[in-house]
Amino acid sequence: QKDELNFGPSINLPDTVIYKFGQPVHWFFSGVDGKVKRKHKQNLVNVRIEEAMTKKVIGSDIVAYYIATNVDDETGEKTTSIEYFDSE
Repeated sequence: QKDELNFGPSINLPDTVIYKFGQPVHWFFSGVDGKVKRKHKQNLVNVRIEEAMTKKVIGSDIVAYYIATNVDDETGEKTTSIEYFDSE
């Protein structure tokens, strides 16, 4: 949906890293203007990702989570798992 200036809606997207074959390939986030932005490729390294995810940690907060969908080779059944990460 567009607003009166023909721009898209503002959304609050947390830092979102897309991995493919175990490597980060895209990193999306919301800019201060509310638009979805993408980090440059030189920032797609695990050290930078970890720094960003742990920058504002208080106590034992969850700093990230990993969602994976797996398919059973025999039954074809899909299962989704979620793994939570803290700063340690």
